[in-house]
Amino acid sequence: MKRSHDDDPLREHWEHLLSGRSHLPVPGHEAWHPPTDAYETEAEFVVRVDIAGTSPEDLQVVAEGRMLRIRGVRRAPQSEGRGQFHKMEIRVGAFERHLRLPEGCCGEGITMAYEQGILIVRLVKRLDR
Repeated sequence: MKRSHDDDPLREHWEHLLSGRSHLPVPGHEAWHPPTDAYETEAEFVVRVDIAGTSPEDLQVVAEGRMLRIRGVRRAPQSEGRGQFHKMEIRVGAFERHLRLPEGCCGEGITMAYEQGILIVRLVKRLDR
């Protein structure tokens, strides 16, 4: 038996989610985790997060003690009229990453840049350790 789109109870929820009017993840699902690289040099700890398509206004970076928390929302693109997806692999909705900072890093001296879809967070290391 073929179901029409009008019989789909989740259709309205998905249309709302994909319209960009909602930034919440699908109920029952946790925030997704974007790919992240972290490395340190003699002078700093660097974190690179792949969040292409995320607006800088939708980002939050907090360093507390030895924890770095990066969270935000990647909103669904605005669609042009009614359409039908053939493939949907790009994650949208709330995302979050927590990283434990190495010894000698603190929230002071933190800088951020957002370049070509990559968030780059730099934390200065204390040289007196």
